[in-house]
Amino acid sequence: MEEYYDLLDENRNPTGKKHKRGEPMPQGCYRLIVCSWIVNNKWEFLIAQRSHTKSHAPNLWETPGGCVLSGEDSLTATIREAHEEIGINLENGVIFATYREDECFFDHWLFRQEFNLSELVLQEDETSTVKITTQTEILELIKQGVMFREPEPVRFFLKNARFGNGNHDREIEKEIEQYNNLPCLFDDFISIPTLSDGEIFLVCIKKSPGNPDKALVPQYHFAICKEGEKIGNISLRIGYSPRLYYGGNIAYDIHKNYRGFGYATRACLLLESIAKAHNMEKLIITNDPANTASRRVCEKLGARLVRIAHLPEWHDLYKEGARFGNIFEWSI
Repeated sequence: MEEYYDLLDENRNPTGKKHKRGEPMPQGCYRLIVCSWIVNNKWEFLIAQRSHTKSHAPNLWETPGGCVLSGEDSLTATIREAHEEIGINLENGVIFATYREDECFFDHWLFRQEFNLSELVLQEDETSTVKITTQTEILELIKQGVMFREPEPVRFFLKNARFGNGNHDREIEKEIEQYNNLPCLFDDFISIPTLSDGEIFLVCIKKSPGNPDKALVPQYHFAICKEGEKIGNISLRIGYSPRLYYGGNIAYDIHKNYRGFGYATRACLLLESIAKAHNMEKLIITNDPANTASRRVCEKLGARLVRIAHLPEWHDLYKEGARFGNIFEWSI
């Protein structure tokens, strides 16, 4: 049976065109590939070994996955591929890494559910065997070069997410307490002139008072502008709280056509003087592990990765579907 993929452009937008499997990819077009990372309540992973009959990368270890077929979405394809390759029924996944490489976009999904090796049904031409392994063992397989297609965004997540750490919640409680004890002065909002670095400028468009009952701190809202045109938004939250630990002191969004030029980093740097005016010495910046671009902003700022945190069920981010968050600390 012939298989077709929906072609995407360089920004992952659908082109409206289909591509037949096995034929050369048209120049400037991409397809979507998905991978499923399955972990049980002991934080043990289920991985599979590619069949020795595979023409590409035989015998390497991998997580179940494959190409998204025409008409499918990312999650549907991930569930289908896992069922076809190892006979497992998946549900309730969350993306933890997404990136573009060569002629493909990749989505890596994490599924937290129990599994039993004796109940799995392997597709012989795809998978030779499966095994249960740990986070540390997977990193060693990657190091040895016997794990198939695990680039930097995946390695970053596996290296920094503290799976199976029974002290995770207690460590976070201690970190939140430490942040709550940091210096911060807020009697009222200060008057803010236009902030500029010569290329972009920030205009304060709103000031939101805090709400202690909802654990909301005071917040400045800015428009990011360039040559008289608004290119994004950024906000600065003054103070610390358990909610803010996961949401961050800084939130930003750059309009699509202006991404990739370093404007988010520039905008963050322009907020330093405002934070310092409130006696703040450290700012928390958080982002989704799948958002590599936002992580790069933190790295350019010299921010330190505190941890990849498991989001609590009471937080808005969890209710919106997120399960993990990068927690960065920026010393200003």
